[in-house]
Amino acid sequence: MSKTLKPNLVNLFNLGFDLVKSAVSSFNLKELALAVDSVLTDKMSLNKPGQRHMLKSSKIVYDFANSPQIMELASVALGNDCQPVRALLFNKTSNSNWFVPWHQDITIAVKEHKIFPGFINYTLKDGLIHVQPPAHILEQMLAIRIHLDDSTNSNGAIKFYKGSHLSGILTQSQINDLITNQTNIVSCQALTGDIIIMKPLIVHSSPKIASTNSTRRVLHIEYALNNILPSTIEFQIA
Repeated sequence: MSKTLKPNLVNLFNLGFDLVKSAVSSFNLKELALAVDSVLTDKMSLNKPGQRHMLKSSKIVYDFANSPQIMELASVALGNDCQPVRALLFNKTSNSNWFVPWHQDITIAVKEHKIFPGFINYTLKDGLIHVQPPAHILEQMLAIRIHLDDSTNSNGAIKFYKGSHLSGILTQSQINDLITNQTNIVSCQALTGDIIIMKPLIVHSSPKIASTNSTRRVLHIEYALNNILPSTIEFQIA
């Protein structure tokens, strides 16, 4: 993958997301698709909605997340001192089909349960400790979504509420009130090989896939600036 990737920073900072078209080569797409399908087969998860721990489960995914082109994409938006901290696979199929309600991405994976001001709501997900950090931590993170299949309006395309990342961490009631104003809601359709780069605090959702025998695999990789956490708290790379 030799193509130089650069996000539209005006879109990313003002809207909360940006679409980078034809970002991933056919070779990388094939390699990633084989890698994620291998992980799903090993985990007997082919009909599950997704898989956590993809940085640990697949060397191909880990290497791709750390490749110069993807790191450059993250660095342009965050700064040179950043790293991938978590990767998830979302695997919508006709057998594993679900509606994702409007929400923000407000948790991170950490190594230990530590008491520190502003870090709340510790939970355990698939064996890893997760916590909600303060908003200023999430504001120094982003997600890069690699589309291994077309993601259209009939195939579970993600929807965003434009500019909602600028409002900090919202309650579910605030989110519900926000989306009553439909004018700022946009469906971000992406084709195979496209990348969506997004801020964690943007309010987003996605519908069920409407077509039968369809697949919508998205590799969702989260990046964070180094040294943004207190010294007593560490990311669990997953």
